[in-house]
Order: sequence, then structure tokens, then C-alpha cells
Amino acid sequence: MVSVHQNTLSNRLIRLYDAKYDCTGFTNSTGWSQRTARDMIRNKELLKRGLVYSDPDTDDYKTVSSISHRLKEHIKADSICDISGKWLEIYRLFFGCSAAFLCGEIDGFTAEETDIQANTGLDAKAIRTLMNYRISGLIENDNTIGAVLSFLLRPDHCKRNSGGLLHLIAAYLTGDFSVSGMDESINPADYIHTDGRNGSGFEIPTSEIVRAALPNMIQERLHEYRAEIKAKK
Repeated sequence: MVSVHQNTLSNRLIRLYDAKYDCTGFTNSTGWSQRTARDMIRNKELLKRGLVYSDPDTDDYKTVSSISHRLKEHIKADSICDISGKWLEIYRLFFGCSAAFLCGEIDGFTAEETDIQANTGLDAKAIRTLMNYRISGLIENDNTIGAVLSFLLRPDHCKRNSGGLLHLIAAYLTGDFSVSGMDESINPADYIHTDGRNGSGFEIPTSEIVRAALPNMIQERLHEYRAEIKAKK
């Protein structure tokens, strides 16, 4: 299902620009179209296919100005019908997205990203980061990003009802202890009464105890993982 914010070509292009340049509101920045135009005339795939032209022996000012003007027109477009087939291909190759996304048929930049988003709930930037890690080989290596992600996501089978390190981090950051995967006997809504002389005891919310314990629990898991890595070497 396509979300409301993808109803216009303009908004789909804005999403692509923000993702590529890792800058929310990129098309509101000064010189955004000129920068993009220069990147396009240096793009090897676009040059190889003859979709853009660049002559290193001449001033590319006219070429950049022409492309920049077209980019500014397209960023205001409502429909894919407002651009030519050539520009559809330029955008598809330059941004690494699918024609289906540009046409508003899918919500993710590609069909693969749309499926990942639907199955995991991850946002577009997180998915694109993971895919870039895979392309660069970092997902495949046992001692890099892929292994760390697997460690974060896997449940802790050694401790009853534990959801693993990612659950602990989420609980620490959000204060939502229902996702921490702790022992079910711990109820963060309860209070613990401390004894004191002459009735000086007081009640401490269990949630505060849990919150204080979480950093140590997270550090403990990280030490365990470091030991695993050393054991493999």
C-alpha cells in the first residue's frame, strides 16, 4: 500500500534527495540543484548510457545550468507524466530506486526495500544503510556489522524470558520496561519498601531499580560478546 506522502512525484523525489544526501530538507538548501547536476554529469552509469554528457576539456557550466533548471521543474511536478522517459531512467539510476517507486506504486525505494519495511517495521534510511553495508561486504564478515547486528537481535537463551541486548537498550532509552524481556516476576509498577530505624523506611519504585540496573546489564552483554569474538580468533 502506498502512503499518502507519496501521492505526488515531487514528494517522492524529495524523499530520494534526502536519503541520497543524508539531509532532511535537502531541496530547500542553497544550490541543491547545481550540486545534484554536477553529481549527475560525473555519474559513470549515466555517462555510459549516454543519458548525460560531460566534456572535461570544456566548461560544464551550460550543462549544469540546463540540468539544474530541469531538476527545479521536476521538484514541483505532481505526476510521473510530467517528466520524460529519459528523466525517469536518469532518476532511477542516479538514486538507485525503482520505476515503481517513482510512479507511486510502492512505498519503499525498491520492491525489496518495500518488503523489508513491511516485514520489519524499519524506516527507509535504516533499510538503505543495511543494504549499503551488504554491498560493501560488512554484513558478510563475521567480525563486523553483520555479526554485531545478529548479536543485538538474537534472544538470550541463557536467561529466562530475556529478549536479548536490543530489548535492554530499548527499555533503557524509552523507559518502557515491557520490552526489556526481564524475568516476569519483576513488575516495574510495584514498589519496594526499605526498612529503617524508627519507621524511617521509604518506598522505591521498582522501575527506578530496573532503570539503574539496565546500564550494567547492557555492559555485561557487551563483555560477553567481546569474549565470544576473542574466542573465535
